[in-house]
Amino acid sequence: INEIGAEKWAAICSDSTAITKNSCREITAHIPTMLDFNDVCHHQHNTIKDVMKLECFGWMISLLKVIVKHFSKSMISIAHLHKECHVEGDDHTVNSLQKISKTHFGTHWPAAVSLQQCLTNIKTLVENKIVKFKVQVWYTMFGCDLETYITTVGPFICSLWSLEVSHANALDIFIFWLAIGASLKDLVKKGDGARSNVPLSLMYDVIAIYDCHWKELFQNDVYFTAFALDPHMPATPIDSQCPKLINTQLQVTPYLILSSSLWSLLQPLPYLHRSSLHPKIWNILGKWLSIHCHILVPIAV
Repeated sequence: INEIGAEKWAAICSDSTAITKNSCREITAHIPTMLDFNDVCHHQHNTIKDVMKLECFGWMISLLKVIVKHFSKSMISIAHLHKECHVEGDDHTVNSLQKISKTHFGTHWPAAVSLQQCLTNIKTLVENKIVKFKVQVWYTMFGCDLETYITTVGPFICSLWSLEVSHANALDIFIFWLAIGASLKDLVKKGDGARSNVPLSLMYDVIAIYDCHWKELFQNDVYFTAFALDPHMPATPIDSQCPKLINTQLQVTPYLILSSSLWSLLQPLPYLHRSSLHPKIWNILGKWLSIHCHILVPIAV
């Protein structure tokens, strides 16, 4: 860091292990212009793992592994599966079953989706004794649990894949986590019954996991600050109900904070106007910006 120049480093990012977290804290304490970020993709993967540990998914996950592993090792079974799909009149070849990888994030979900697409065909092959598994499969129950898993974990996977891009920033992280919460809220609104294949009791467990990981990830207010200052975000109903706190325009210009960390991470921020934000939002913004601008202004000078 010193060889390259501390002023050229915008931030540091690490996974959730104790050693790397402590190392990041020491570095940012020594170089206060560097922001401390969590590895959001690793964090979301750990969230998905906690959801998969719920008791209702245990049997389904173990069976998913057995079926996918069987077809990954048996070319004859794959050939029979392709043939069965063509017998049903499909014009396209069945999608290949996705393998479960130990070195990639969230691979159980694409494996579950690929298996769901041909589960009926696999059931037919087993009933005709063309394909055999070492364990007994109750396809109706397994199919329901598979659909529940896909629906529940889907928002986390979509967010994880979206945030794996190289240009994702603090604003994107906050927005995608909000999107996960909104998706879970929609599933709760559907409730038990014909409108939803996800039991409410399961949703409450998933939301508890989501809340726990939310608190763990967003200990740094940089994510919320990036979200609140983004000029593309329209005023929310909460904003419009609050009294106007300020009638002047808040301007954050590049020369104030140089072209380094804060500016590059919170783009775009040339001119911002928030006349009716909630008081708590202003408190968070004021505290975070005052601390970091106070650190960065001497560098610009």
